[in-house]
Amino acid sequence: MRRLVFCLLWFVLFAVVALMVSGIVVSLNACPGTEEFSAGYDCGKLVSEQFMAKYRLSIVAGALLLAIVGSLAGVLPGTRRR
Repeated sequence: MRRLVFCLLWFVLFAVVALMVSGIVVSLNACPGTEEFSAGYDCGKLVSEQFMAKYRLSIVAGALLLAIVGSLAGVLPGTRRR
């Protein structure tokens, strides 16, 4: 039971970090040189929403796979067998 809880915690952590990082990277690469804040915000938001609509499921599935494999192997903190 303890390993399952830690697996879920690691999944949430991996998913949130991966979604945040990918959204930031896509937004920054799509809108270079935008000098006004509102124009940069609008551009980044639009590009990030389009990217997430296309790749969100793949990113979350990758995070789930990473959490499951890491938990079963016992390499993630809190998932090692006693």
